[in-house]
Amino acid sequence: MARHRPRPRRPRRPPLRPPLRRPRTPGRTRPLTTRRGGPGDHPIQSPKGTPARETAHRFPAVGPSAGHPGTFPALPACHLPPSPPCAPPTPQPPRRWDGTPARTPRSRSLRVAPDSPTRLVRTAQPGRCPDCGNHVDWHPRVGTDDRPVGLHPQELPAAAVPAVSRWHVSSGIAHPAHDGTPWCRIPHTALCPARSAPAALTPQLTALRRHLALHTRRLINNNTLTTPATPPAPEAAESCRPARPIAQLLSVRYIANHPIDAIQCVAQTRQRHRCTRLVLDDHAPPGTWTLLPTTPLSRRPPSLPVDRMAVYDLTHLPCTEQLRWRHQHCPDHATSSAADLALTEWEPFDLRLHHQHIHPRLPGGTRTQHHGT
Repeated sequence: MARHRPRPRRPRRPPLRPPLRRPRTPGRTRPLTTRRGGPGDHPIQSPKGTPARETAHRFPAVGPSAGHPGTFPALPACHLPPSPPCAPPTPQPPRRWDGTPARTPRSRSLRVAPDSPTRLVRTAQPGRCPDCGNHVDWHPRVGTDDRPVGLHPQELPAAAVPAVSRWHVSSGIAHPAHDGTPWCRIPHTALCPARSAPAALTPQLTALRRHLALHTRRLINNNTLTTPATPPAPEAAESCRPARPIAQLLSVRYIANHPIDAIQCVAQTRQRHRCTRLVLDDHAPPGTWTLLPTTPLSRRPPSLPVDRMAVYDLTHLPCTEQLRWRHQHCPDHATSSAADLALTEWEPFDLRLHHQHIHPRLPGGTRTQHHGT
């Protein structure tokens, strides 16, 4: 019985791979040229089997004479695009984690306009009432009174405020009248819980006054607000420096809120803080303490027996020095264009309002004394 012989298996063909091509080097590439021969000569074959004459007909010959030896035709020099210059890479701006550019805002320095009537950065100076400790906005008022007025920080409906207590603020100046809008401002003295309540108070103002009283009680319980100390006896105050001295400058008498040697400059420093220097400086000419009449005899009230009082006289100084004292600037900020961060502490002296600050003797018992001591 014949056995079937298995047919031999054919070896598997390797997978087709693209032919490996050597990189073309202009120096090693052989140009395509033709050779002229006789009638019996055969044409030179190209690497792919195409006759050289046909190849030369399709692709013009390129040789060393053309300047660019190779297998492809060279373009004329006039058609070559100019190569761009090598520019350094443009630095990319820093970005945040979400892709937004991380830009640092450029700081701008604010300056006071030359035609500005005031050098204050903010006209409304925030502060606290010395009696109840609540917030107050101090505004310069219109008129001959140079004293700032303390207004409640928030606006109130005009219908809930009596007509005599309505104020409005225009361009930073407080006016004791209503401007016709549904809102108005009210003085803090009408709401201060440390003062007696006015007779005419609406229910809205009564509730607001009660809220301020609760805040004052909370400040007292936390030892944040202290009651004002009892003023010293007149005999003890005469021998020391006046707490609120009276100064005469620019032919006007003013009263200060601090002693002469404790008046601080109100200008702004480069760190945007208030200057810590004093107006009275050792390198600037000081004023003199002298006894001047309180008021002419024709205008003196009969209840005031004192004819003379201690005054810090600055009228003998140059006008520039008197202006420096009036603007409450130190010698460094006398001619500077820096803005002010606080209102000046000078108030026009009124004999009827400030009669308790009149001192008939010079500070320290001397006739003339410098540097406010």
